[in-house]
Amino acid sequence: MGFLPKRDVNFMNMEINRALRYGKGFAEWITFKTPRKTGSFAEDIYIPCYKGEMSHTYEEWAGGANKTPVTLDFRTIKVEKSAAQVKR
Repeated sequence: MGFLPKRDVNFMNMEINRALRYGKGFAEWITFKTPRKTGSFAEDIYIPCYKGEMSHTYEEWAGGANKTPVTLDFRTIKVEKSAAQVKR
């Protein structure tokens, strides 16, 4: 079993975490959702998280630079249904 990064959750369905469970000959999604009735974006749950991009080059880091991490703000994401979301 392995958990996916926070940037891969379906935040429009109030999903807070997602995991993949592997077995002999199968793989299945396990989703963790919050029981909320509002259809709007929940800013208290989806705080900015690591985007998966480096903020430093090696030379900058080795030279002692101190930059803030590149984060992903869920409010700026354009909502699109991917093929993976439709199949589930």
